[in-house]
Amino acid sequence: MFRRALVLWLTGSVVAGAAAAPYYVAYEGNDFPENEGWERLYGDENGEGNGGATRSLVNGELVLDSLRSPQIYDSYLFRRALNPGPGEFFFFEWRLNVLANNGPAADSIITIARDGRGTLSLQVGNADVYSEREFWRLPLMPGVPHAFRVESADMLSYSLYVDGTFARNGIWDLNSLNESYVGFGDGRLGGGVTSLASWDYVRFGTVPEPAASALGSMLLALFLRIRK
Repeated sequence: MFRRALVLWLTGSVVAGAAAAPYYVAYEGNDFPENEGWERLYGDENGEGNGGATRSLVNGELVLDSLRSPQIYDSYLFRRALNPGPGEFFFFEWRLNVLANNGPAADSIITIARDGRGTLSLQVGNADVYSEREFWRLPLMPGVPHAFRVESADMLSYSLYVDGTFARNGIWDLNSLNESYVGFGDGRLGGGVTSLASWDYVRFGTVPEPAASALGSMLLALFLRIRK
């Protein structure tokens, strides 16, 4: 009876994992994002959708320079279903060096729009990372790159890690109408804000939850031992 139940559980886990279809998308700064499946949204001080940031690829990083005008925006969106399946969690990670940020707010912004509407948006300046929607702010050492990672199992709440260390928990803004995309780049238009930032990588996807993965491995080993 135990063996039959174990076989059913393992079979169900495999089927569920296949149905969830884990995915992984990465931008590594080897080319401009629009050449790797991202949608570019940009404009200049004339508001005509022309220009955007001065861009370059330097040592595998995307450099966005909007120092010439606060009326510049230059962001990149990847549209697809994001929510994790059963036994999985979603992650979004990026490494960024804000070399200059002038004005009262941060110019470098990441956005995660969950399936079914709702937005998580984080802003990174040269000395802090913060959430305008959640009213929290964390200091950063200025002038050096920082690695950030967001993890979520339900796309309602999340955990933020900075440079490999847990920083805080937070929640999605479910009043937002945004849906099913991620975005990064120079996301602020106006407000007297300009910036120079270097994006090393942006990665997101779903992976098995550690607890579920460990339990599955343990039960599989037990099943193989019983069969001997």
